[in-house]
Amino acid sequence: MTFIPTNLEVIRLRASQGESSSDHATWSIAFDPEFLGEDSEIRVVIGSLHVGGSGGWADISVGSFFLRTQDVPSEELAALIAASDAAETLYDFARSHLHPLLAMIGSDAAVPRQSPDVTIAPFEPEDEDEEETTLVSIDA
Repeated sequence: MTFIPTNLEVIRLRASQGESSSDHATWSIAFDPEFLGEDSEIRVVIGSLHVGGSGGWADISVGSFFLRTQDVPSEELAALIAASDAAETLYDFARSHLHPLLAMIGSDAAVPRQSPDVTIAPFEPEDEDEEETTLVSIDA
């Protein structure tokens, strides 16, 4: 085992009634290529699952910290995360929240028991040209 998932949390959950084009499920993972802190063995990982079919669609984004249990070469990081039990645990967590939501909206879209092929990539770097947001308080 290369990673241990900890602190699994639902970030976003949504659904919509209606017909979807066909039964489908997509699973993607984004990860921080850097550790959480200087002396840390933890990476931030976010998984997104989208399922649609007869009666509607639903999607969920879940987050976790992946604790590294052994050294991982950076060029192999994406492949090792994708193949890890930690990624499947993250999927199971997402699936367990998505399935009841689909039932609530009356959709019979199938949520696969095992994760579909995953699309995995590091987080996109922030654009340095974006304006910074400044909070201003106004005293009344």
